[in-house]
Amino acid sequence: MTCPGEDMATQMQINWQSPTTMSNLKLEYTESNDITFTNSKIVDAEYKSFSRQDNEPFSGTIYVGFSTPRYVWNVSLDNLTPKTKYIYRIIRDNEILSDIYNFETASKDDDEFSFLFITDPQYYDEDGAQIFNSMTERHIKNDDIKFTFITGDISDKGGNSNYWDMFYTKSSIKKIPFAATVGNHDYYDSKTTRTDNYIFNNFFYNPQNGPEHVKGSSYYFVYNQALFIMLDSEEKYNTPEQKEWFKNVCSSIDCSYIIVGCHKTAYAAGPYVSLGKTFIAEWGPVFDECQVDLVLSGHDHVFTRTKNLINSEVTNEKYKGTVYIEGGAAGPKYYAIQSTENQDKWAAVVE
Repeated sequence: MTCPGEDMATQMQINWQSPTTMSNLKLEYTESNDITFTNSKIVDAEYKSFSRQDNEPFSGTIYVGFSTPRYVWNVSLDNLTPKTKYIYRIIRDNEILSDIYNFETASKDDDEFSFLFITDPQYYDEDGAQIFNSMTERHIKNDDIKFTFITGDISDKGGNSNYWDMFYTKSSIKKIPFAATVGNHDYYDSKTTRTDNYIFNNFFYNPQNGPEHVKGSSYYFVYNQALFIMLDSEEKYNTPEQKEWFKNVCSSIDCSYIIVGCHKTAYAAGPYVSLGKTFIAEWGPVFDECQVDLVLSGHDHVFTRTKNLINSEVTNEKYKGTVYIEGGAAGPKYYAIQSTENQDKWAAVVE
């Protein structure tokens, strides 16, 4: 899995898993025109053992496929060349152990670029998983997207390893970096008991620049002149520490745009209107203060896009306010419109 580095012009972070019988794995990378890896660089990978047993550390939790320990491997690539396409693979001695993966670094300028925003694939069967793969493959081919941005509920049950396997076998993840954060389903065990971001953080190696209690699921990165902030809107999201961290990030990084990703939806149309009220009461003033341009979210499974909002009110002042988009669902679960309470704020709504 290719994850963003903090500065995607020069940094990228790679994550993979293996049986514990495998050791001494390394990552080999080179520029994409060097298809024979003649001028490649080889870097060591850090690894750790990962498993989760039933009832550990949460009473009553049940897991599927996580009792046997596996190794999780991480590599941080630094000093990459901006605006350059790279390829990489996993090796051991002279043995090639993986397919070839791809990514492209950002520029240092305010160049225009495209990324793909999707949410809530909620993997639990192959038919639903194919929706996600077909969509991402099409946009990678036709729209020159630089990365995919996922706002949670990747797995229908985070504690079921089989559901994660469906995600990792999709061809699109070999072709592009994925920036992801957690949803409530990623926090579940193999049923619906809430846990934490531990399993998620062993499938993604995101920048480790977030608050300590949500490190890996809250983080930020920069692509060209856009600052992207992923916000863990699940457990402990409304802590003073996370808000203070968010404000510090926004004030310390010079950028043209601030784009936030989170799972909870502020101005919902489906079943989660009350949750949206709670979320925007906590975070709306922070987004206003930091002059956030765009908030991308999921959870509600009904596409909505708001007008420009300040203090939860529509503003017609040019270049002011925040737009909130709920992305519907990148899988088989779709909900009906159940409330029009927020309709005065919507620019578009689609079941």
